[in-house]
Amino acid sequence: MMQRGRAILFFALVAALVPFSGVLAQEKPGNAATDETQAGQTFGDWGRRCETLPNGEELCLIFQRLRLKENNQTILHVSFGYPPLANGPVMVFTTPLGVSLLPGMEVQVDEVGSATKVAYNICVSDGCRASLSVSDDLLQAMKTGDKLKVAFANSQNKPLGMQVSLKGFTAAVNSLQK
Repeated sequence: MMQRGRAILFFALVAALVPFSGVLAQEKPGNAATDETQAGQTFGDWGRRCETLPNGEELCLIFQRLRLKENNQTILHVSFGYPPLANGPVMVFTTPLGVSLLPGMEVQVDEVGSATKVAYNICVSDGCRASLSVSDDLLQAMKTGDKLKVAFANSQNKPLGMQVSLKGFTAAVNSLQK
């Protein structure tokens, strides 16, 4: 279990390799406006990026970010991958600094069933990260679903709900399989 915890934290930190520059404008990875998508592939609303780790191993992840229309500030960045040492897939959610950490986050596919609680792991200069080991049931729901609802609270404890498109998610995940 300790090794899995280190793997999740490791992936949360590696997710920072994809620069964290979300009414929301959903960035379409197909737009050639960012360096991260120019260096990777796109699958619907999901981008894919690979990085070489210090040990020489390649780590690929898929991602999507939501930005505020007014100032282009990223309000939510979602990364998904299979980090070394983990027993399965991990998702990392990055929110801006200043969110309320105690309630954590909740994620739910298409508002079906109960939401999954996700605790924040760490806050760094570009935002606060929450990591989730993705169960087989959640992965299957995401592959067949339309929207991933992500809820968290701002610094005044006002709930914020974001909808992450799952268009292209299945193809993006399949591109990660070795």
